[in-house]
Amino acid sequence: MLATNVYVSAHLGGGSTVVVAVNKATAAVSQQFTLVNTGASSVASWLTDATRNVASQGTTGVSNGSFTVALPARRVMTFVIR
Repeated sequence: MLATNVYVSAHLGGGSTVVVAVNKATAAVSQQFTLVNTGASSVASWLTDATRNVASQGTTGVSNGSFTVALPARRVMTFVIR
């Protein structure tokens, strides 16, 4: 389930899955994502806001097909599933 004021889209193509999450809330939220039919072991993430444009945020591990991230307030996070 998505947190209030969080909007997500996913795109598949070229052998990669990309998830874009927008947190329109005024506070950060913890959001869990569940991956289906993937053997992913990590997720690379990037942050976009008023001063950063697709700034690398490192990687997050995938455990039992899911990962949880903190989505900063009023920011866009992009995740590439590996």
